[in-house]
Amino acid sequence: MLGRWRSRGGMVARPLTLRHALETAGLALATLALAIVVLVFAADFQLSQAQAQEHHHPAADIPIHEQFYSSWMMPDKPGRSCCNQRDCYPTEARYRDGFWEARRREDGQYVRVPWEKVEQNRDNPDGRNHVCMPPLSLNNHRDEVYCFTLGAGI
Repeated sequence: MLGRWRSRGGMVARPLTLRHALETAGLALATLALAIVVLVFAADFQLSQAQAQEHHHPAADIPIHEQFYSSWMMPDKPGRSCCNQRDCYPTEARYRDGFWEARRREDGQYVRVPWEKVEQNRDNPDGRNHVCMPPLSLNNHRDEVYCFTLGAGI
């Protein structure tokens, strides 16, 4: 009876064909894929918004950090700013294999700081280590450092 139309209580039912089954499954998979893409972008957007608001600064230090970050220029490119208001923050640092490494706030991983990115000509505002690097996100997996300054305790 496959491929024939049947009548059930006055209604005609469409027979299930392989083509119809594949079309239905394809539509369901496309809908699922679109939903996943939307969820991934929404999660990435919320993560970046939360990171932009999370500075890891004591409340009293926010104005001095904002002043410092807004006027901090890259040591190797003095005409370029280190910060875009969301990628600079106090950090932990360690010296390893001849390089400084700064701890990335998003995942706690240490990222190697190229020597040309270490600030030599300016003091930081609070004696702590500071780093500027792009936030880790689904769209950004680079281990790049724009600027780094050592605190007085190191």
